[in-house]
Amino acid sequence: ATSAEFQNKKLVRTDLQVRDLRARGRVLWEDSVPSKNNEDWLGPLVFSSDGATVMTHTTRSDVVESTVYGESTKEMSARIMSWDSRTGKPSLKTPYFGRQSFFRAALAPPLNSLVTWRGNLVKAEGGQTVTSSTLQVWDAQTGTLQRTLEAPDADITAVAVSDDGRRIVAAGSALQRTFLRGTIVLIWDAESGRLLRTLRDRKGTILNTVAVSSLGTRVAVGGQDKTIALWDATTGRQQAELVGHGSQVMKAAFSPDGSRLATGDLRGIVKVWRVP
Repeated sequence: ATSAEFQNKKLVRTDLQVRDLRARGRVLWEDSVPSKNNEDWLGPLVFSSDGATVMTHTTRSDVVESTVYGESTKEMSARIMSWDSRTGKPSLKTPYFGRQSFFRAALAPPLNSLVTWRGNLVKAEGGQTVTSSTLQVWDAQTGTLQRTLEAPDADITAVAVSDDGRRIVAAGSALQRTFLRGTIVLIWDAESGRLLRTLRDRKGTILNTVAVSSLGTRVAVGGQDKTIALWDATTGRQQAELVGHGSQVMKAAFSPDGSRLATGDLRGIVKVWRVP
């Protein structure tokens, strides 16, 4: 768990704790990540595949002196930090890397990588608009770029990696000349970077989350329309639409054997579904 401390509306420190659920939540260890100049914003804490390491990524933003379309811009960069999950001893702290325009990020322990993604902007009437998205896979130990994946005609809003590390899945809005044309899910082979399948739905909702089963055979997406779409990643067919949340779906995760799907909504309600 993490908690942030602010002073004068600026982040000064983030505290993290690891607890043993088998011992009534006893604190195993805790640590703090100080922030200088309002940087080091922590992402979610995740465990490595073997459970031996706790990992997170932090981000910071820098004002760029150059201008785009007459406006000053900010660029973001990230770094990866990790601890021994049993002792709390720090095991990794990379330099900041990947400086670029605003992006979102997700750790991928099966790949030992950090996946970042961003929308590519062009000038349009009334401002700027997204026309495509770019995903980049970074080595979690060195911060070096491993692979770049392009998502043309898509505004990517969520990314997931299968537990076996073989599939990278991205979900978002399908675009046609910058107009929304339903939702889209893209599935890549993580080793080669080859696009394996594109799943499309004409439903015009904004997707908040994507989950992929441990073997990469099923994909679930949820969003602002309060439903979850379940896809067969092998055939490309939609298997089911799960209805029951009272607010937009924010998170989804498969059980290790793929027989259950847990989803959480904006009101904090968690539901567990039997996967057909």
